[in-house]
Amino acid sequence: YVTLQVIGRGWLRVHGVEIWGSSGGSGGGDTDPPTVPDNVAGSASSSTAIALSWDASTDVGGGVVAGYKVYRDGVLAGTSTTTGFTDTGLSPATSYAYTVSAYDDADPQNESNPSSPAVNVVTDTPSGNPERLSIVVDSVGASSNRKDLLIDELANGSQNLGTNWNNDGRNANAWFTLDLGASYDVSEVFIAPRADRPHTFNIHVGDTLSSGKVTAAAVGTCTPQQEGLSNPTYLKSCPINEATGRYVTLQVIGRGWLRVHGVEVWGSSGGSLSPSVTAMQGLEPATEHKAGHTRVATSAYNPQSLYADDLRDCTFKDGHAASCTLARLPFLGQQVDHVTVDDVLARTLVSHEWMGDNFFRLLEQMPADILPLFRSIRTIVIAADAQPTRYDPATGSIYLDPAYIWLTQSQAADIATASGSPSDRDLQLKISWRYTKDNKVLTLGLDDQGARSEKELAVVTAFVLYHELAHAVDYMPPSRLVDLDHSSTVEQLYDPSLMLSARLSEVYPLHSAALKDLAAVSFLGAQASSGQRALRAVDLVEEIANDGALQYSAYSTASEDFASLYETVMMGYHYGLSKDVALTEVSPFSDGNQVVVWGQHDRLGDQNVAQRALTVIQAMYPENLAEMEAYIVSGPVPINMQEGATWLDNGSPNSISANDTDTSVIQSRPIH
Repeated sequence: YVTLQVIGRGWLRVHGVEIWGSSGGSGGGDTDPPTVPDNVAGSASSSTAIALSWDASTDVGGGVVAGYKVYRDGVLAGTSTTTGFTDTGLSPATSYAYTVSAYDDADPQNESNPSSPAVNVVTDTPSGNPERLSIVVDSVGASSNRKDLLIDELANGSQNLGTNWNNDGRNANAWFTLDLGASYDVSEVFIAPRADRPHTFNIHVGDTLSSGKVTAAAVGTCTPQQEGLSNPTYLKSCPINEATGRYVTLQVIGRGWLRVHGVEVWGSSGGSLSPSVTAMQGLEPATEHKAGHTRVATSAYNPQSLYADDLRDCTFKDGHAASCTLARLPFLGQQVDHVTVDDVLARTLVSHEWMGDNFFRLLEQMPADILPLFRSIRTIVIAADAQPTRYDPATGSIYLDPAYIWLTQSQAADIATASGSPSDRDLQLKISWRYTKDNKVLTLGLDDQGARSEKELAVVTAFVLYHELAHAVDYMPPSRLVDLDHSSTVEQLYDPSLMLSARLSEVYPLHSAALKDLAAVSFLGAQASSGQRALRAVDLVEEIANDGALQYSAYSTASEDFASLYETVMMGYHYGLSKDVALTEVSPFSDGNQVVVWGQHDRLGDQNVAQRALTVIQAMYPENLAEMEAYIVSGPVPINMQEGATWLDNGSPNSISANDTDTSVIQSRPIH
């Protein structure tokens, strides 16, 4: 026996294990195959299945018999480690020839000759010709309005018929039950699942239900063939042992959600097909309308999390306001004092499993001071439609756009395209920012397959997390966590006077009313006035140069001001990155590369900005406070940009060509 015990983690995922060594004669030098299996016999167990048995073989080479290979009509049908095998998915009233061989545990493997002569077995004839009993792609409240899905429609390209399903918060595995309206002999099920997950289903047929599911044991387990398409074009066969019943339950194994594009149940109806088929309440539609917008299905990344069933319900306001108190889902800092990566993952919801996998890998590379900040959150939501990245004080949750964590092109394909944000296109000016190091702009390189570097991505993800976690700590400082009323909701605890940013605004307020009004246009959806549309960049030079804002978005809200300062300090301290800021003129001919009217490299080093950054750092209480203060005080001196030159010319271009970089994520996927 070999036991592998992970150190310091409560759960893990293993994709493979190999044990190497010396077999002491049970492998290595063994070149003799086992004896040929004897007395092979078979009989039909249904119209679509045949049961086989045989006598055990022995290994004459000093090893042991590891298993048996079963051949149907000369082609391998499967293997068995016992002296029996059931071959399923066969055609009714059809003869099949079977042989069996034995193989040992040697390396390389020794296989005996097949048994002889072949055993011929005929499957049963069903009591009537198989008929299509139902065609179903719907359930109670499903997002698709289609209740039928024909094979010829799939073949003709009508693919946009999929319905997402997820469990109802009480079941570990997603499932649904079909009501055929009467009891029939069922012999086969066809399923068209989403192609990006190899879903495995247990199929149950019977006449009695418990909590909406068939009580009888599974009559088949099936992993439908995948087409490699997001929307399948044909239904895939799932043969089962023939069974009789009114209800058919399909339960996916090991997953809390799935998408089904079509289901058919085949069997014998005795000439009387049920005119209607109803899906039982066992799943809820995975696309739900919450607080005025659509949400894709999410499930707990760690299904063993203590709060796995509560995370989803507490991340949208309609479910949160009525019942999601701190007693049901507390802030992480109320549960643990020293946050670990596992603690964070236990509070993470994902729409795709790779999102949690990547998040875990990236968190492992983060600076140690980022984990304590998670004490002020309840949930991290990483979903295909999570735009923009933001912290929501109404739920105490961070919604993370997965555009910031994908590594491969196949992962990128799962993500919704950029949804846009309030526009400042009516203005004649633009205030831009960027991170640089050694006069090179922070970008993400792409390899020949369009994949990102995990090391580079960790830096960009750190920028996002430092920003959003600063929002979280601003709204819920650690000092408040010790005496919160557990019967309260997060909304009931909201108190602007207790936010850390309130202190910053009181001691070091931003003064420019003009920039605050413009920020409302650029970030908060306000309409630009005629006076604002007439403003030129030169009109605002004194406004921004002599104020203490680090970047333009700081004028939108006090919390954004606070978060941008904290994030910039941490990125400079840990990664040596500087933040450039520039006020530029916009023209129809600038093609995104505007002329700089005013700008600074290392804006954090400006005296007005640095003093405000010190206030933020002191309020956040990082463990290495003295070092952080010293970094700000003795940091780089700001350098004025060259007026009249373009934004790109005020900094050396990256050594990587534009075709091999991904810069759009920081520019087109905003964080709030």
